[in-house]
Amino acid sequence: MRRGRPPHPDVLTPREWEVLGLLQEGLTNEQIATRLGISENGVKYHVAEILSKLGVSSRHEAAAWQPEPARRRLAAFAILFAPLKAATSSTAAKVAAGVAITGTATALGLLALGVFSMERREAIPAETGALGKLAYIQDGNLWVKSLPSGTPRQLKSTNNASNPKWSPSGEWLLVELPNAQAAGQTVMRSDGTGRRDASGCTSWSPVKDELVCSSAAELLVQTADGSSTHVLDSSSANRPRWSLDGTRIAYAVDGPLVPNATQAASPPGKDVPGSRSSALWIVNADGTDRCELFKNDGYASAGGQVLVTGWSGGSVLFLLNPQFANSAPLDGLSLRRISLSDGVAVDLGVVMLTAEDFMGEPKAQELLVTDGGNRMTWTHKRISLVDADTGTAVPLTGPESAAFSPVWSPDGSRIAYVSAPDLGSVGGGDPAKAGMAQRRIWVVNADGSGKRQLTNDDAYRDERPLWSADNSQLLFARLDNGEDVPSLWLVPVAGGAPVKVADLSWPRSSAQDPPLWFGFYGYIGWDRYFDWWSGP
Repeated sequence: MRRGRPPHPDVLTPREWEVLGLLQEGLTNEQIATRLGISENGVKYHVAEILSKLGVSSRHEAAAWQPEPARRRLAAFAILFAPLKAATSSTAAKVAAGVAITGTATALGLLALGVFSMERREAIPAETGALGKLAYIQDGNLWVKSLPSGTPRQLKSTNNASNPKWSPSGEWLLVELPNAQAAGQTVMRSDGTGRRDASGCTSWSPVKDELVCSSAAELLVQTADGSSTHVLDSSSANRPRWSLDGTRIAYAVDGPLVPNATQAASPPGKDVPGSRSSALWIVNADGTDRCELFKNDGYASAGGQVLVTGWSGGSVLFLLNPQFANSAPLDGLSLRRISLSDGVAVDLGVVMLTAEDFMGEPKAQELLVTDGGNRMTWTHKRISLVDADTGTAVPLTGPESAAFSPVWSPDGSRIAYVSAPDLGSVGGGDPAKAGMAQRRIWVVNADGSGKRQLTNDDAYRDERPLWSADNSQLLFARLDNGEDVPSLWLVPVAGGAPVKVADLSWPRSSAQDPPLWFGFYGYIGWDRYFDWWSGP
C-alpha cells in the first residue's frame, strides 16, 4: 500500500501556497515557522518542495515566480476534450457513444470548473464596483471591497497593517506592514499577490503606477512591480512631493548642525543655536534637470527647516520650521510658495497645521486650505481659498465654526469639508468631546454660495469627506459618540440618508494611548486606516 500525503491536483499544495506567499513577503524560515505555527525544519521541507515543483533554484526566484493560468487552462482543455474528439471520429462511434459523450461532457464541465477554481485560489482579483474600490483596516488587518455593495475580502498575512494607498490604476496597494525589525512599506497587487518590500516609499505618482522613495542615502523612483528603478538624488531627501501632472518631484535636503563659535562661552543651558542649512530642490521624475530652488544658510532661528507641502501650478508650496523644532509645527506654520520662473519665495499669510488633509489639492493657482494656528482642532480653524500668486485669501467659513479637511469635487464646482461650532479655549475633556460630537459634513459651491449641511445624526461625529469620481457621492468616516467605534459611510451629495459601507478597527499601541475621540487634540489621521480608489 502506498503511504504518505495523497497527490494534490494543483501545482502546489495549499500549505505550499501559504509558504510561497510568505516567501514573497521576504520572511525568513524562522519567521514563516512562527507565522504558520510549524517547525523550522517543516518550513525547509516546504521550501525545497516549492523549488522543485516550480523548477527554480533559489527562494528569491520562487518569490518572483508568477503562475501561468492561461497555459494551464489550455493544457487542461486539450486533455479534457481529447476523448470527445476520438469518440466522434466516425458515425458509428457517434451513435454508440452518444450517452457516454453526454456524461463525459458533464464531467468535463465540472473538471473545467475545477481548473478555473484552482486559478481563482491562486489570486482572486479585487472586483471593481460602480464607485470604485475601498481598502481599509479592520481588526488590524487589510481588507478590500468594491463600492457601493461588494463583498469584503481580507488580504492574507496583513496583520497590524496601516496606511493603505491605491495606485492610480487601482491595480496596486502601498501599505505599511511590520517586519521583524520595524514597520515598513510593502507593495502588493489589489488581490494580495506580487508582494515586495518597498521600504522608504511614500507616495504614488498621480498619473502612473510609480512610487517615490527616500532613504538615508538616496531619493529614487521605482515602478510598482520593482522592475525599474532610477535614482534622482544621492542625498537624504525629506517629504518628497509629486507635481500634479506627475512630471516633477519637490523635496528638501537638510544639512548637518554646525556648532556656533559662541556656544563654548555661553552659560550652561543658554547655548546659542548653531547653523544648519535646509534646501528645497526639484527634479524631473526621470532624474533630469535637478535644481535647487531655495536654501536657508543662516542660523536656524533666522530660517528653519523646509517642509514641502505640495505644488500649485508653476510653484512649490512649503513651510519653514524654526530651529528644526519638533513642537513648532504642532501649532501651525506660515505657508509659503516659490515660483519656478523667478525663484522668489513669498509668504502667503496663511498659518496652517501640517496634517495632509488640511489642504485640498490645488486647482491651478487657487489653494484650498485650513487657515488657523493652534494645535486644538476644535478652535480657530476656517476654510479659505487663497490665490497663490497674490496671497489674497477668501474665507468660506466664519469664526463661529471650526472647519477643516476641505476637498474639491472632481469637476471643481463644489467643496466638501468638516465643520462644528468653535469651542474657544476649551482644553479638552468632556467639553471638547461634546463639542466635537457635533462635527458634520458640509458642502459649499466654489464661489462660497449654496452652503448646506449633508449629515445630521447626533449619534455620530463625521469627518474626512472624499468625493466619488462622478461627483454624486461622498465617502466619510464616522465615530460613534457613545462607543468610540469608527466606520465608513456613503451619502448622496444631492441629499439622502447615509449608508454604512465598512467598519473600521485596529489594535491600540498601548494602554497609555489617548482615546480615539481625542486623537491628537481632536485630530484623527483617518488616512492611516482607509483609502478609496474612486476610478481612473
